[in-house]
Amino acid sequence: MIRAGGPRLPPANRGRPPTADVPKDLKCTRDHAWVRPLGSDWVRVGITDHAQRQLGDIVYVELPKAGARFETSEPFGGVE
Repeated sequence: MIRAGGPRLPPANRGRPPTADVPKDLKCTRDHAWVRPLGSDWVRVGITDHAQRQLGDIVYVELPKAGARFETSEPFGGVE
């Protein structure tokens, strides 16, 4: 994230968000969620900084029961 006083973007890039510095082990979705593999059967999930800024205060998170299994790209919860 570029803050005031940070590096200036070239004129061609002004008005566009800076390129994200995404760790190589994260798999990201178009909906600004990410998944990090933690082993053969476990993953950690989260949302990007952009999604957090857009949501503002998070008041409710719907999660599946522990041990639930999902297919790739299958929805499993929600954030409000």
